[in-house]
Amino acid sequence: MARPVVEVFDSPRAAAEEAADAIASALRDAVLERGSATFIASGGRTPEPVYDMLARADLPWDKVRVTLTDERWVDAQSADSNERMVRDRLFVERAEAASFVPLKSAHATPKEAAAHVERALGPTLLADVVLLGMGEDGHVASLFPGGPVLAEGLVVGVDAADPAPPQPRLSLTMQSLQPRRLTVLLISGQAKRRVLEDGAGLPVHTLLGRTKAPVRVLWSA
Repeated sequence: MARPVVEVFDSPRAAAEEAADAIASALRDAVLERGSATFIASGGRTPEPVYDMLARADLPWDKVRVTLTDERWVDAQSADSNERMVRDRLFVERAEAASFVPLKSAHATPKEAAAHVERALGPTLLADVVLLGMGEDGHVASLFPGGPVLAEGLVVGVDAADPAPPQPRLSLTMQSLQPRRLTVLLISGQAKRRVLEDGAGLPVHTLLGRTKAPVRVLWSA
């Protein structure tokens, strides 16, 4: 598969606005077509303004299910928790009506929790929309170079490693990160653009090479 065209924006804010509009449109179409929609949301700081905008979007949120691309194995109230971030930024205003499947659980380790999360998500996870970020090492979700990039199943436990990830994590697999309608990859900075366009063999390239749905890469300096 040819690598997608990078769409260039003047600012992270402008890229976030485009991401929010594209995600809202795809979720709305999915609900109209099937009566429900599933959205896989990225963690980290980059998508926060996207969630602020989506929280106010006029969507049938009561018919939308949300889960995360990955989660650090920390308490849900921790500042490092992706769950806390989406609860604070997305599940407010109109989007408060959406349902949520968290990845963190009371199990002792991410690997023990993986089977529990798979049961909560269902026997298959075919999302409508996936929002992704990317690290400067080319990782997506918590699928890092040298890690369980091609793990089977829907969810995988990721051990802490040197240099990354510094904390154990739970991550959706490449299989799970393949939506019906749309993948949005939201990135910023010259270093990440070089990794995406000039690199090869990294997790982000593996994912983009597998996806069948349209991909939009939104980049700002």
